[in-house]
Amino acid sequence: MQTENHNSAVADMTLPPWRREEIITIAVDTFLAIKTGTDIKAHIRSKGIVLREYSAFDPENLKKLQEDFPKNHWKAGFFCQETDPQTGKICRIIVYNDSYNETIQLHIILHEYGHAVLRHTEQCILAEQEALCFAVVMMLLLKLDNAFSLRSMFHNNKILQSGGAMKHVSA
Repeated sequence: MQTENHNSAVADMTLPPWRREEIITIAVDTFLAIKTGTDIKAHIRSKGIVLREYSAFDPENLKKLQEDFPKNHWKAGFFCQETDPQTGKICRIIVYNDSYNETIQLHIILHEYGHAVLRHTEQCILAEQEALCFAVVMMLLLKLDNAFSLRSMFHNNKILQSGGAMKHVSA
């Protein structure tokens, strides 16, 4: 959901510290909910969200989607949530531009997943800033986990804080 003008508008806006802290907490909780060794795409799919690359669409279907959604969404990707008129079931989908390298694709997917996790219902600069914050924190957590097994450190720290590890230490 990003364009050049859109990015400058988002960059000009700053989230209040309390909201940044909320989003960081949500991102950490989301990160910790992902099972070790689970691919982020698989985790997102497990939440009932369909992931589709641009190249997966027939050119005519992609053109129709582009007409149905504001043009500024289409450089990188978008998240949409629609109710199926026949079943009443909510259908959630992240569509992303797969012509970018894997790191950029991951950022796009996490940004759009941020919209879902943060329960955004309309597009606005604030929602974009929040999704960007979520994506950056998630990217950092995933990279640190890959390099340093961060998830294990979090779990061990929670055990220590709860006194779980200390129960087995004799005086």
